[in-house]
Amino acid sequence: MEVDDKDKVNLLDLGILVKASSQSSQLSQPSHPSQPSISVETKHKKRRVVSKSQQIEVDDDKETDSEDNDDDDCIDNELSDDGNLEYVDDSYEPFKDPLWGNHVVENDNESKYIQRLFQNGEMYVDRGWGNINLAPWQIFTDKHHVREVDRDYAIQCGFEFLVERENNKIYTVACLDAGCGWRLHASRLPDGTTWAIKKIDNHEHNYRALETHNNLVTIKWAAIKLMDDIRANNDISGKTLNELLESRFRVSLKTNTLYKMRTLALKEINRGHDESYGYLPSYAEMVKQTNQGSVAICAWEAEESIERPLTFTSIFISFGATISGLVNGCRGLIGVDGAHLKGQYGGTLLSAIALDGNNQLFPISWAINILKDSGRGDDWTIISDRQKGIEVALNELWPTARRRYCCKHLFANWKKKYPRPLRYALFWRAANATSLFKFIKAMEAIDNAYPMAREWLAHIGDQSRWTKYAFDPNVCCDENRTNFVESFNATLGVDRWKPVLTLLEGIRRVTMVRMATRKNKSENWIDTDFCPNIVKRMKSLISDSRTCKAFNSGDGFYEIKDGKSTLSMSLNDRTCMGNAWQLTRIPCKHTVRAILHSSQDPIRFCSDWYSCKMYNCGDFCFIGFSDVDYAGYKKNSVVLSTAEAEYRAAGACCSQSL
Repeated sequence: MEVDDKDKVNLLDLGILVKASSQSSQLSQPSHPSQPSISVETKHKKRRVVSKSQQIEVDDDKETDSEDNDDDDCIDNELSDDGNLEYVDDSYEPFKDPLWGNHVVENDNESKYIQRLFQNGEMYVDRGWGNINLAPWQIFTDKHHVREVDRDYAIQCGFEFLVERENNKIYTVACLDAGCGWRLHASRLPDGTTWAIKKIDNHEHNYRALETHNNLVTIKWAAIKLMDDIRANNDISGKTLNELLESRFRVSLKTNTLYKMRTLALKEINRGHDESYGYLPSYAEMVKQTNQGSVAICAWEAEESIERPLTFTSIFISFGATISGLVNGCRGLIGVDGAHLKGQYGGTLLSAIALDGNNQLFPISWAINILKDSGRGDDWTIISDRQKGIEVALNELWPTARRRYCCKHLFANWKKKYPRPLRYALFWRAANATSLFKFIKAMEAIDNAYPMAREWLAHIGDQSRWTKYAFDPNVCCDENRTNFVESFNATLGVDRWKPVLTLLEGIRRVTMVRMATRKNKSENWIDTDFCPNIVKRMKSLISDSRTCKAFNSGDGFYEIKDGKSTLSMSLNDRTCMGNAWQLTRIPCKHTVRAILHSSQDPIRFCSDWYSCKMYNCGDFCFIGFSDVDYAGYKKNSVVLSTAEAEYRAAGACCSQSL
């Protein structure tokens, strides 16, 4: 049956019919259960649309206008009263219906355009690199989508194009080669959002193919294409990036451009440095919420500048698990060292590291103030590389803590002052002397070689800060170098170049994995045993003790002869004239020979600090995720100027938490 212009079914009518279908199914019983019907009254006609039947029945309406209005009001009221109706999925697609063409008037240009668009057009589907193909009436989500696909197509085919015309409604490009007639025209659709390619001239190109260099290949384009590779390896080289571009896309970039591209990709992956500083307060709060017993403090200073009202000064992070493990399972030696950051604003990361019962690294925090209230008083010794900022912070905040200096850094200054062949052996002989006798002999040798060296060593400070014989035996550790702290800083790797928030998350993750791995290994350890590294060291000492000879003096006293030296020791008092046993609480080779002579196990003479029971007393609980909300506002930050100022700022963390 023919339908005139007034009765053509437009998109709005179909939307009303579909919406009303869920109501009519409850108002009336359909004539065919398998095909639910929808009945809607209008002023002039009564139309009955049957879903999926592709039929439209039109009957003359003989009712009055007042009755039509009453029926419409009744339907509207019933639709509005019931708000809990289930959604009806109608698969009827009007633009694929053959009857759609019957409702188009030949003189209606807009209807022809819509009919042609929905009959011929298709949404663009990304089929991967090498399979990009453009055709008229391909529909894109927006203008940016059209531009990116067009660029990919040109790079894939190896040609460049020139933008002839571009605005909010039209986008036209043409091949840069004058002998090629390729031209693409796209425009915005009436919905105001989607775009479609309207025309492509000379789809078969007759251009001279380009080499690997293409001006359409920008650092932004390359960063998007290689984002996953850079995310997997943040330190990927420019040569490798170029190889990836050539193998995948047959293009290349200059080396300096590739590193700019990698920087842009890392900024997108890790967020910007400015933005990262603004998230630190939220990060500190999240650490305290997700990890009970943790200490996290972020310090800011007020500025008079309107553009930068706050300036970042320092942040202090210490997780509750590491605090508990330090107090319950680690000895009293703590190494403090700073690692210079390589990001946009520089700065210094100050780390505090201890040694556990297995002589392994135990990260504590990025400040040391929490030890004041640890329950062990001032029974702590801080070893550092004598940086001025660290010394200032310790003098102001913790003057009662004992100090040690890293002898490796002292020797670096020593060899500049006394550049002679014997400088290495003489210095380390004095630094590693475990007894007063050995120290005196070493200093006499230094006086003979360098008469002014004793004065230089005196300016360092008390001997208990750099030579082993004067160390406090209660610490049970004879370390005089900060290698274990620098080893932890070395694990930061590429994170030192990243924004500060990404850096802190990287440290948290490294610490979490380290503690979880050790917990899994120690689950099968027996409390009465000693840690594996201590057992291994004891085996080495037993082998070295074969050069010694023990003579029993009675009541646990022995006299040990080692080459030309003769030393006395007591098993009952656990002392040795060489003083090495007292410093570490691990028997030296002289003591091991006496213990073996008494038919005992040397490992049982080690301190309880090295036992598996004490090792497991440390809290190795999970350091949880800190899901920081990245939707906050940016806050400006400032670079710390000099190295000394950076260490002072790091030391200020202590005062903030105290």
